[in-house]
Amino acid sequence: MGKRIALLGLICTMLLSGCGAASYDSAETAANNATADVSYEYGEETADDAADAGSDEDEIKAEDPSVTEKKLIVTEQINVETSEYQDFITTVTQKVDALGGYIESSEMSGSTQYRNQYANFTIRIPADKLADFITVVDQNGTVTYDSKTTEDVTLEYVDTESHLKALKTEEETLLALLEKAEKLSDVFEIQEELTNVRYQIESYESKIRVYDNQVDYSTVHLNIMEVERENATAKKGFWSEAGAAFLDSLYNVGDGLRNFGIWLIGNIPVFFVLAVVIAVIVWIVRKVKKIRKKKEIHTKEEKTKD
Repeated sequence: MGKRIALLGLICTMLLSGCGAASYDSAETAANNATADVSYEYGEETADDAADAGSDEDEIKAEDPSVTEKKLIVTEQINVETSEYQDFITTVTQKVDALGGYIESSEMSGSTQYRNQYANFTIRIPADKLADFITVVDQNGTVTYDSKTTEDVTLEYVDTESHLKALKTEEETLLALLEKAEKLSDVFEIQEELTNVRYQIESYESKIRVYDNQVDYSTVHLNIMEVERENATAKKGFWSEAGAAFLDSLYNVGDGLRNFGIWLIGNIPVFFVLAVVIAVIVWIVRKVKKIRKKKEIHTKEEKTKD
């Protein structure tokens, strides 16, 4: 009887151990399955996020060509001669208005009487109308000097825009924090930072406006000189150049004689005064010589008597 009881206890113990192991294995399997499910779900979420990030990068790249459009600042220096000074200036100023430009500054000097007037204009012309303006200048005067420079500020422009966008995002964040701030010290701190950010935003916006103006409107420094005869430029061929040189020499000789005649006639009063002074000096010298001669004759006569 005792052996049967011991055997029954052993069988019960073995059954309980088997059930515990089975339950442990099932629990471990369930845990592993749950972990796998969680990992699978996390993996799917990460893949979706990566896809979204990739699409955002593609959108940014797609926007780059429009943002990085060439920003060119064109400046041109032109010296021109004209024998029709007033007509040339009138034509130029009217053309500036017609093209939608404006005169930024002007300076004039010289005399109408001596035909040596001079003008210096700084003109802003819409970039796409610059060629039309240069054509008008060339057709109405003689261009003696023309220099054009182009500055590419695309990188500086894009960098300024990027800083501006970042500052505006920071401004929005600070405004959101300001609405949620409860402590007075936090409010003051946020407002101080907000003032600094807004100052930087205004500075960058001003810089962009300057860039836009310089890019949209080309700058022309136009120097105008009045002359009696415009120099012939852009001559081609030996005989053309020789003929132009001969005509220039004739003009210079004639102009020299003309200037000499003007100088001579203009200085007649001076010559008259000089002639009078010279005549007086000559008369005085002759008078002195006569007096000396008389004295010498008188002296000789006295010696002869003695």
